Amino acid sequence: MKVVTTFLRAGVPVSKIDLFRPLLEDTGYRLAGRRTMSDLIPFIHQQEQKKIKSEIEGRKVSVIFDGTTRLGEAMAIIVRFVDTQWAIQQRLVRMQLLAKSLTGEQIPRELLFVLQAQYGVATDSLVATMRDRASVNNLAMSILHVMYPQALDIGCFSHTIDNAGSKFATPVLDEFISSWICLFSHGPKARVAWRSRTGISVRTYSQTRWWSKWEVMKQIMDFYGDVQPFLEENEDIGLATRRKMLDILHNHQKHALLQIELAVTVDGGLPLVQATYRLEGDGPLVFTCFEEVDKVFQAIQVAYFPNLNRVAERLSQGQSTVQQQLVQYGSSCAQPAFDYFLAKFQHDLKPAVDAFKAARLFWPHKVSDLSPD
Repeated sequence: MKVVTTFLRAGVPVSKIDLFRPLLEDTGYRLAGRRTMSDLIPFIHQQEQKKIKSEIEGRKVSVIFDGTTRLGEAMAIIVRFVDTQWAIQQRLVRMQLLAKSLTGEQIPRELLFVLQAQYGVATDSLVATMRDRASVNNLAMSILHVMYPQALDIGCFSHTIDNAGSKFATPVLDEFISSWICLFSHGPKARVAWRSRTGISVRTYSQTRWWSKWEVMKQIMDFYGDVQPFLEENEDIGLATRRKMLDILHNHQKHALLQIELAVTVDGGLPLVQATYRLEGDGPLVFTCFEEVDKVFQAIQVAYFPNLNRVAERLSQGQSTVQQQLVQYGSSCAQPAFDYFLAKFQHDLKPAVDAFKAARLFWPHKVSDLSPD
């Protein structure tokens, strides 16, 4: 039992126990066969479920659920609670591999089975649900709310903020970035060449990692002087892809628009990225969540674009009218992203935002500043 449990916790397949057998039996204890060891897994699973059930019994809990199709369809359910030492705990209570994605009717059925049948979470014990705002999850929550009417529905703020970033209206930059990402995704040769020139590894884009595309753009902005020489010198790397980017850089008008769009995306995206990262933690975010969202509201109101202003000033060559036009164009590129953020957080997510705003009354560091009556 101890050996099988250790292997499971370490993520080592039980089928590999035979490879460890000489080491494990060196102390004189003889292990059972691999098949017998594997048969213990359901029993260990039941023991783990009993342990979690005892941990959350009589406690207020919240539930997080999500699915992924990266390496195959999977459904994960996690419960969070506060233990007797006032420490936040979370436990994985369901990991289901699926043939296809669950529908909006199947998700709440799965959640109810786990919460009620397996772990006995009472109707008044579920205080919140956290999930992304996919349409199937929206439908699922409308059904789940019937059984748990007091649960606060929290659509993932980080997902929503990330979606806002994808709304920047930057046609030239989008074309350039797509080619740039493609160039470095086919083999290590381009990555090695970039590191040899700049001394740093190239930022890579992953669709499963939030805001990695902005990180790619930020690196291009920081090393912009190396971009064109790098593309011109490495003629044996991505011929067609490299040519698309050089065509943009050699076109005076497109090159200017590229720099403007890149600058405003880096400037306007910075507060969004920072809020996304800060809201992805496992700590007591209930106290700081509203503050992070409010920082984005303030950044949108101030519209501080230092890189955009510098680039516009350089490209205009002292012509104030041209500089103003470039700044206006850059600001218009960011406006759709800001409009999306405001629409979501001032309307769709407003109940959750108001709840987090009120939660600050229980935050010792903030309540004195708020001076509640």
